[in-house]
Amino acid sequence: MILSLPKFNRRPKLKLHHLITLPLFTLLLTSNCASAQTGSTNTTRDSAVVFNEIHYQPLADDSTLEYVELYNQLVVDVDISNWHLDGIDFDFPEGTVLGGREYLVIAKDPAALATATGHSNALGPFAGNLSNSGETLRLYNNNRASHAASGA
Repeated sequence: MILSLPKFNRRPKLKLHHLITLPLFTLLLTSNCASAQTGSTNTTRDSAVVFNEIHYQPLADDSTLEYVELYNQLVVDVDISNWHLDGIDFDFPEGTVLGGREYLVIAKDPAALATATGHSNALGPFAGNLSNSGETLRLYNNNRASHAASGA
C-alpha cells in the first residue's frame, strides 16, 4: 500500500532587504476586460490563480528588481500556458504549469533578481515598468477572460 501525503510548498524566499507590500493596489477579480477603476460593468468572480504580491518599488529604485508574484489557491496544478499579463505585457510560455498551492514570480529582469535575491526560477522578462503610483494589471487566461489587480 502506498500512502500519498499532501504536498506542502513554501513560498520562495526572496532575500530582499526592502519588501514593499501593496499599499497602492487592491485585488479585484473581474469577468471582462473593462477597467476595474472606471466603475464599469465588471462583475466579481472567483479565481484559482491570484495576484499575491506586486513588488513595484524595489530598494534604491532599481526597476530591474520589479516583479509580480502569482499564487495558485488550488491543491491541483493549473496549466497557465498562453496566459497573458496585461499592464506589463508578458505572455506565459507553452508548458507553464503552476503547481497546487505554489507561487510563481514574473520578473522585469530574472537575472538581476537572481543576483540580488538568489531566487533563480522567476519567469520573464516583462515589458515596461510597474507604476509607483498605481495601475491596473490584468491576468488573462488562455480563453482571454481576465482577473485584475488595480491600483488607486
